[in-house]
Amino acid sequence: MTNKQKLIVLIQTSVQLPCYSGEAVLIWISVNDIHLFTSLIGHGYFCEGDIDVTLMGDYICFDGKDLLEFMEIEESEIDITR
Repeated sequence: MTNKQKLIVLIQTSVQLPCYSGEAVLIWISVNDIHLFTSLIGHGYFCEGDIDVTLMGDYICFDGKDLLEFMEIEESEIDITR
């Protein structure tokens, strides 16, 4: 399984399914999965900058639109609620 496929599974099985909020694609990741999440994305992504997140207890929430583009994941490849 590729990192792209693993990331899709992680996003799909996280705290909540991704959803649209205006132009943003909100993605939730459990704090228990942050190490896995960052290892799947790779160091190069974070060299370009950081990800602004909202810490919500035991998970983070962020706009994943740029991340999906970076990982070459089409929005149609993940289940995004409206």
